[in-house]
Amino acid sequence: MSCRYDESLDAIIFDHLVPASNIYQGMYEFYGPNGTYDAYFKKKNMWMLKEDIEPKNPRKKNELPSKN
Repeated sequence: MSCRYDESLDAIIFDHLVPASNIYQGMYEFYGPNGTYDAYFKKKNMWMLKEDIEPKNPRKKNELPSKN
């Protein structure tokens, strides 16, 4: 599981967790990441959940954009 604070977005980004199988619903020790991400964004001194975001790695200083 990944959980990190992104300064540029002022958000806490983390893996969306799901049960390994429906029989494990509610048994959180059997949950794992499914490849999507959720985030908490700070709005008016409150953290608001936004599901299914697409995080991007920040560009490093002096790094040129790719030519794809």
